[in-house]
Amino acid sequence: MQKIQASIFLLAMLGVMSFTAVPDKDETILQTVTYGTCGCEGQPSTGPPVELTLQSDHTFHYINASDPSQKLDLTGQWVMHGKKVALQADGSKNSFHKSWKLEKNQSCIVARKGLNFIRLCDVKACK
Repeated sequence: MQKIQASIFLLAMLGVMSFTAVPDKDETILQTVTYGTCGCEGQPSTGPPVELTLQSDHTFHYINASDPSQKLDLTGQWVMHGKKVALQADGSKNSFHKSWKLEKNQSCIVARKGLNFIRLCDVKACK
């Protein structure tokens, strides 16, 4: 009977330990990083400017001129939650991509709003 209880206890402990998540290290951006569109093979981008600059003092500057009828030029604060960056614009009622996710190597950042996807890469890495 004691062997059965010990084996059940051991299985229960293994089950509990297998579902314990390792907390994500809260990675912060320690330097100013500008994410933008890159051209092909070192050529400059010919499309409309779309840029997101995250500064080390937790402020951002977002420019999106992809829709000529609704150009965006916003500033505000950003907060990082794990691998996601949340933007909070200063007094803006405009609808824009507020939630961004860093890719594994952190050289690119992606956002999705409905069926609209944006992927921006570190402009330093583009050169």
